[in-house]
Amino acid sequence: MKLFTAEQAKLADSHAINEMGIPSEILMENAAIRIFIELEKLFGGKVAGKKFAILCGKGNNGGDGLAVARHLLNKKADVKIILDADESNMTSETALNRKILLNLSQAIPFLSSFSSAEEAAKYFGEPDCIVDCLYGVGFRGKIKEPAAKLLILLNQMSSLKIAVDVPSGLSANDGRLADYAFEADYTFTLGTAKLGLFLPPGIKNAGKVKLLDIGLPKVSLKAPFNEGGETYLINRGLAKKLLFPLNDFAHKNTYGKTLIIAGSEEYRGAPLLALEGAMRAGSGFPVLALPDCLKGSVSVPAEAVTIYLPSENGEVKIDDNLAYELARKFKVILAGPGLGRGKTVFESIRNLCSNQYCELILDADALDVIAQEPSSFNVRHVLLTPHLGEGAKLLGKSGKSIEKNYIKSAMALSDKYSHYVLLKSSVSIFSYGDFYCFVNPAANAGMAKAGSGDLLAGIIAGLASKTGLVKAAVIGSYLHSEAGRLAAKKHGKDSMRVSDIAKEIGNAFKRLRS
Repeated sequence: MKLFTAEQAKLADSHAINEMGIPSEILMENAAIRIFIELEKLFGGKVAGKKFAILCGKGNNGGDGLAVARHLLNKKADVKIILDADESNMTSETALNRKILLNLSQAIPFLSSFSSAEEAAKYFGEPDCIVDCLYGVGFRGKIKEPAAKLLILLNQMSSLKIAVDVPSGLSANDGRLADYAFEADYTFTLGTAKLGLFLPPGIKNAGKVKLLDIGLPKVSLKAPFNEGGETYLINRGLAKKLLFPLNDFAHKNTYGKTLIIAGSEEYRGAPLLALEGAMRAGSGFPVLALPDCLKGSVSVPAEAVTIYLPSENGEVKIDDNLAYELARKFKVILAGPGLGRGKTVFESIRNLCSNQYCELILDADALDVIAQEPSSFNVRHVLLTPHLGEGAKLLGKSGKSIEKNYIKSAMALSDKYSHYVLLKSSVSIFSYGDFYCFVNPAANAGMAKAGSGDLLAGIIAGLASKTGLVKAAVIGSYLHSEAGRLAAKKHGKDSMRVSDIAKEIGNAFKRLRS
């Protein structure tokens, strides 16, 4: 599913209206019908007698709400409307739908202004469903009183809460929230899926997102992206589309030789998690490279080959000749989990970056040493997999500044360092240069544990040996989050371990291929 910023969504609408000749009133009516159908489904196919409170603003989002109210009234629903606008400042489409409602019946209960939030909430009473059409994709800044207080009161009600297009107070561009924002159970986003619905912190306010087709032509949906810059949602459909076919006549080298350079005297568990990820992802020939100071102290699964690299002060030491030899021998190298951050690691990562004769993935401690002196590393065609803290170090910024705009931060990392950056968080962003961004919104508190990132890096490395870095990053991100979902279902988010996630990778893979 393609994701749109507010500006891109407006361009798609504008193209449909001005270039294709579809009147905006038709698009609004299409939207209202689709919303009404979804509301009917939520109430078991019958809305008669159900109480609906519809909060409308002056823009076209408000017009959508008024049109929905008409369809509900036609089906004998009990509808109350607050229209926070007057005839002088509402859009022509909203004014038209207000006029149609009044033509149908002057007795339709409207509250066109309210002096206090308490007055408005009392007017709504205790509805079965609240439909938020106050602000749309054009929202910026703050919600003024008394509307802000009203949103607080509506959020406290036990009613089913529906947002139309985006919840009021949520930025369609980056997911940022105003001081007060509507908290929806469902968001029915119209024509185009809005990017901010899938980014923190707004993702929590969006609830379950449903994209409704309102009749925008395909050519209009493509119009905002004539110069690239497309963003996609990572979901089962995309991962399945990118998935490589299995070959029952393959041999181990068909599915690639994967080398994982990991571990140090201080960190002995990270290499095993990364290795497990690569094996579960189907690497044909997984090899774990440990510093020789760990000989005999790390128990490696029988399926994996173990080699030992020179070490110094408990950390791996790879000179230029060894880096060249390894790069020529393997299809994919993952370096970083548990390596440590000393001088020899700095030199080892620099030498690996200078010998890019295979796919290279850098994670964890490898990223930390790059942040120490970025100009010393050639990582333009390397996949970097930082979490937010590592991303902040690489950009020389604070973690909070990264969180303000996940997409821009991922693209800034991509611009400064590499074409390929997977910025890991509760919502992960894969940036592929100036061409594409991919958003994985599968937040899961149970995955916020040490070692989860090592496992993900291993999964991506195992996949990359078969399908390349770009597809591996997208598929790997999906499999990791899906395995986490399955682990949470089985063990609960509090008690699930990273090893539980690893055990579910096979089930996640099997489901993806089904």
